[in-house]
Amino acid sequence: MLEVFTQNIKDDVVSIVDEDKEYTFRDLKEQIAWQTEQLKNTKDTVVILGESNYHFFIHFFASIYAGKNIYIISDRMRLKDLDFDYELLDKIEFGRKKDYQFPEINAKEAVFKFFTSGSTGKPKTIVKSLYNILYEAKDILEEFNLLNKNYNI
Repeated sequence: MLEVFTQNIKDDVVSIVDEDKEYTFRDLKEQIAWQTEQLKNTKDTVVILGESNYHFFIHFFASIYAGKNIYIISDRMRLKDLDFDYELLDKIEFGRKKDYQFPEINAKEAVFKFFTSGSTGKPKTIVKSLYNILYEAKDILEEFNLLNKNYNI
């Protein structure tokens, strides 16, 4: 998966559809590169609201490339429970940066945090790495025999 950032493979493949708009890997890379540059002058900790696949994908990878401390929150109401200083990433300012050289990232070191539901008390922080998520997704695809389907992964 991460090879799409460092190589020109699959650049013309549609990878995300958001509100009936299709985005190729090239579109995503140019937007992520631009967003990464914007994040360089923000707070060290970012909170990503996953309100759409497109916004989440852009914010998530831009935050990784910008070296941010990442928290993912699915419910805007949870923001009031955060007791640390953060930059909220809930909107996308559209821009493109072409010819950006994405650095290699270590998927085991690219970590993010999210919270349990808190149904048994106070929500607990869960830490995952990009490596964990990629392999969990692969395991799910294998378990449900989805690898033979036509998915662009």
